[in-house]
Amino acid sequence: MAKAIVDGRPVYIAVEHAGPKFNIWRFHRGQNEFEVFCNYRGGMSINFTGEDAEKLSNDLQALKDGALTSEALEHQLEQQIEGFLQTIEQ
Repeated sequence: MAKAIVDGRPVYIAVEHAGPKFNIWRFHRGQNEFEVFCNYRGGMSINFTGEDAEKLSNDLQALKDGALTSEALEHQLEQQIEGFLQTIEQ
């Protein structure tokens, strides 16, 4: 597991997914938190916490179990992120 310094503190990070459109890191800070790096959006990163992090965690488990393909995961993320970005870009 990798370690990064965030706000002067060491934080452990696990790479959960590395794909053509998205890289997903899980932060180990006492809560379920992910950072999704959008390769196709020029390197934009979006944090997932709360319900969004729980759903992403379930999707990542489905990916590991073979119940979800990498392509399907990336498609779901793209729809979710694009929907979110449309609400703030207007």
